[in-house]
Amino acid sequence: MDEVPDEEIAQAEHDPASSGHDHRGITAEDGTLAEHLAVVHGLDVPPAVSPTTAEGLHDRLHDSSKAADG
Repeated sequence: MDEVPDEEIAQAEHDPASSGHDHRGITAEDGTLAEHLAVVHGLDVPPAVSPTTAEGLHDRLHDSSKAADG
């Protein structure tokens, strides 16, 4: 299974883009969350990553549970 390297996650956590942006219309199920992670957070998520894992990564970047809902 493809994984996102810890180093890339740590770098994305310290990116100023991790806060202060809109999440309307973003869902893990339709692929828009993976696109958001790549474009806004600079974190490429392999297609094999589950929607739940993508949501968890996004929550980690925002230090918030259900970050895409806010």
